[in-house]
Amino acid sequence: MNRYFFIFLTVFLIGFYGNAQTKAQNKTLKKFSKTYKVGKVQDGVFSIQTKKDKLYGLATIDGEILIEPKFKWISNQNKAGHYITAMQRRTSGNDGGGSFLLGLRDLAIYNKLGKEVNVDNLDGIELLNRGGGEYEDDYLRTFKNSSGKMGLLNGSGKIVIEPKYDFIGSPNSMGLGYLFDNNAYGIYNLKNNTFGPLSYTLPNSSHDIKNGLSFKGANQPALGWVIQNGYAITSKDGTNFGLLNYNTGDMVYPEEYGYKFEQKQVNYVDENNTIAKAVLIKAKNTDRCSLYDSRTNTIFFDGTGFDDVWFFSPKDSVEWASVSKGYKKNLYNIKTKTFLKNEFQEGIFLISKDVAGIKDNDGIKMYSLTKNDYLNDEHYDDIVLVPSAKIGSRYNVIKGPDFYFSVKRGKKYGVVDEFGFELTKIIYDNSPTIRRGIISEDKTKLLEDCIILDSSQSFNTGGKRWSESRRSVLNVQTGTLVLEKAHDILYDGEYLIRVEHERDPVTNVLVKYYTAFTPEGSKVSEDRAYKL
Repeated sequence: MNRYFFIFLTVFLIGFYGNAQTKAQNKTLKKFSKTYKVGKVQDGVFSIQTKKDKLYGLATIDGEILIEPKFKWISNQNKAGHYITAMQRRTSGNDGGGSFLLGLRDLAIYNKLGKEVNVDNLDGIELLNRGGGEYEDDYLRTFKNSSGKMGLLNGSGKIVIEPKYDFIGSPNSMGLGYLFDNNAYGIYNLKNNTFGPLSYTLPNSSHDIKNGLSFKGANQPALGWVIQNGYAITSKDGTNFGLLNYNTGDMVYPEEYGYKFEQKQVNYVDENNTIAKAVLIKAKNTDRCSLYDSRTNTIFFDGTGFDDVWFFSPKDSVEWASVSKGYKKNLYNIKTKTFLKNEFQEGIFLISKDVAGIKDNDGIKMYSLTKNDYLNDEHYDDIVLVPSAKIGSRYNVIKGPDFYFSVKRGKKYGVVDEFGFELTKIIYDNSPTIRRGIISEDKTKLLEDCIILDSSQSFNTGGKRWSESRRSVLNVQTGTLVLEKAHDILYDGEYLIRVEHERDPVTNVLVKYYTAFTPEGSKVSEDRAYKL
């Protein structure tokens, strides 16, 4: 008993102390905000800026001003607890990559106690305030020396890249960026501290460093754009493209591809039956399309002779890829490195990550890639995956699968589940939308066992064609259609209420008819007296 009491008391005191600290911090920030603009709190320290003169200083959550506002600019605190400050700031200019706020001069480094840190290499340099990178929780900034050459400085004032380049792109979260000097450029990698070589020529000054770099131009040697995990697209003629691994300097693909590369984050099932997470880079040409795993630095699928490779959903743990050769297609199993069919056919495609459509003379059949068999014996004109929507964020656990299949035969639609069972007749005029669960009218109860199918039905009356929204209810526990093609369906917390309405031919008043059913589909009562 005493031990449990001690544990409870410790947890209570920790929580109480944490709440007290938060309240004290908020009180301090509120006090300072009356006079200053306050910055982000880091290790109990935050920047303050005077509202009139726009000068920066440092203060603590205890209410102490560490440095009176005197700086024109101050950085965020880096992982070493340091701040970069500037006494001068120009507000216009061009550093070769466009117009930015730049010209931070008279630099100094301060620690989180407000004490200046002695750094010898800050004299005569101009820090460029152009966003900077945050590789390994440091704040990296490009700068220029007195000769106009650019380098890279970290948040403690240490020079990471010496100032000997005409332009330096800010690093991404992987520590990768690019260098440009004397009309040539290359890649730097802060992770392994490699820089260059400057072996590519810049076609023109038009470039975009939003997601790496992208240079426009043709008929000159050119490095394309940096893509995720340290790869860059290269081209010497602007027509044929290759892929460079600038972690190693090796060419992954030679410059033989007439189409640029695509990349996707894919979780796939490998040969060891484990989920492998990797960036798959797709190289596409008229006769070659292969997949490259940057996690293992290997081509795990050499698609020489194929036009395209496609995954149904890169976020799922995929095992199958769709490959094409002209108008004919096949499915390739990444784990077993085998094809679904011995020959490519026109009518093979992925419907979901586990279900394929295989077409023959009678239509399309659903084929389970996990069971290696057809889901049913039916043929359809079209099959589409339909996600089922949850009805509200407060109801997180709702029965039923995450998706169904909308099938079409002729001009009518129906619904098939993941096992190939036809949940509805093929009677709808358009593909139904599906919602899992039904909320009672007073918003207090949830019927989890049923889903609502929303669709429409067309009518011809007096030579005029019109349509109405229709709703059906499917019980996912029994797999039966409880209510079908009603004008509306309500839930009173106990029974499902089928609503039908029509206009009185004499009074033209809209009359609604209500019939109560159990969630299993048994009729309970009927009330035909209610009028709007």
